[in-house]
Formats: sequence, C-alpha cells, structure tokens
Amino acid sequence: MFGCIVAGRLIQTDVKQVDSNKYVFELPQAQDINHIVVFMTGTMPFPDGYAATVHFYWPQPIPDWRLLGMLSNDKPSAIFKLANAKSIPSDSPFGGPMMGGVSAELGISIEPIDQVIAQIQSSEAVIASSKASTMANAEKITTKIIENLYNYCSSFSSSLLTNERGEQFFPLKVIQDWHNNTLRKVKTNPNYFLKD
Repeated sequence: MFGCIVAGRLIQTDVKQVDSNKYVFELPQAQDINHIVVFMTGTMPFPDGYAATVHFYWPQPIPDWRLLGMLSNDKPSAIFKLANAKSIPSDSPFGGPMMGGVSAELGISIEPIDQVIAQIQSSEAVIASSKASTMANAEKITTKIIENLYNYCSSFSSSLLTNERGEQFFPLKVIQDWHNNTLRKVKTNPNYFLKD
C-alpha cells in the first residue's frame, strides 16, 4: 500500500503494519537522510473520507515522533525535508521509544480526513508561532547588543574628541575592548543578552 524512497537509496516497500491503521518503515543510517519521498503504491486507495498522516521518528537526542505531512487519494505522494524533523519535538500517535543506534522510523497513520487536516493545521500553526518567537528573540538580542555597544562606547567619548560640528568621537580601541569583554561575558553566561 505504501512505499518510500530515501534520496540516493533503493525504493522501500517493506512497510510493517503495527496496528490496524498504522504502518512503519525502518530507516537505517538515518543520520545520512536529508529528504524522503513517501507514496501510495496504487494497489489500494484510502477509503472514502480517510487520509494518512506521515511521521518521522528520530531517536536522538530526545526520542520523538514528528509530523511531516499527509497523503490522500488526491495527493498520493509527498517529498519531505528531514533536517528540522531531526531536532524538533512533537506529539504522535505512534508512542514508545525505538531501540537501536541511528536507525529512524517513518510512520504512516490512516485516519479520518478531518482529523488529518486538523493535525496538519495545528502543526503549521506551531511552526509559524515558533518562527515568530525566534524572530522576536533575535530582535530583542540585537537591540540589547546595540544598546550595550552604544552605552559602552558613549562612556569613552569626551569633549576632547569633538569635531567642529560638536559631534563626539571615541578611539577604535574602545570597540575592540567592548568586543573582547562581550565575548568573555557570553562565554561565562551564554544567556547574557537574554536577561532583562
């Protein structure tokens, strides 16, 4: 019913049925996998009103299943990039940890199409929220770094280093010293710029 292709490898059709509606592919040497194609073989369509969610199980560092996307009769194949799926945790219907080195698993769960669509939309919302949070953190950190540099350099400006328009200057060494001091502080406390 299902097949998968890991880029650079032969087609896999050795799917294992682990429940009445759940299937799993074993993916050896998972550390080398960047993209995977998942498809229906065409031998049997989904029943009316059903589709499948596709999940990736990455065992390291925290074993977890990650929702990749979906298959349906209208969309019988999909290509997934796995770089992010190897590190981002999520919930899955497949449960417990898998044993054995760097093998991963690809899970397919046949469910009512409404549930599949709801899971996909929920996953997309989580990803969008995560991206927005990352952008907000980047903006906050950038602002704190710039404020820190400005305050540090301002403390070295003086009336002796003023041009004819009244603009104050400071020696370039001040920025070099700030850079060295900041690196030292960040090595001591990686969250130095995250504190309020």
